[in-house]
Amino acid sequence: MKPFLLAALLGTMGTVIPLSAQSVLDETIPVPGSVIASPPADNAQTWLMRWTPVEGAKSYRIWREVVVDHALDQGELVELGQPESAWIPWAKVDVLPGMDPVQAKIGALDRINTRWAVSAVVEKDGAEHYSPLAIAADPATAVEVLGWGEVKARSGQ
Repeated sequence: MKPFLLAALLGTMGTVIPLSAQSVLDETIPVPGSVIASPPADNAQTWLMRWTPVEGAKSYRIWREVVVDHALDQGELVELGQPESAWIPWAKVDVLPGMDPVQAKIGALDRINTRWAVSAVVEKDGAEHYSPLAIAADPATAVEVLGWGEVKARSGQ
């Protein structure tokens, strides 16, 4: 059985809410690959996420897409004309050496169907630089990559 991490809760591409004033979007950092978010089973409120690791990452940020009706405009909270989607930082996952793929259980706190994304975090010059978001594939349409021998073994041939 592969180990899982329980992510720490932090509090369409829409708006991306920055992690902090010291965080920098760095498009030279590779995005995590093969991101899959499996919805909770039964009454659970945790999503299972998996992705391939990024070399040099010190951690990963999990993002959740939400609908917002207010935004910051020059430091002031203003009401938007109509609601829009935004990606908010939802959780942090620390790097464990040798974990490939990275797996984490993410607490959703609700049973709302949602979209998830992951970004790799790399430290450069004392600041956190994060990769562009890798949006999770819809598990209903996600396809697992298998070798021919695995396909035959699973089909009972």
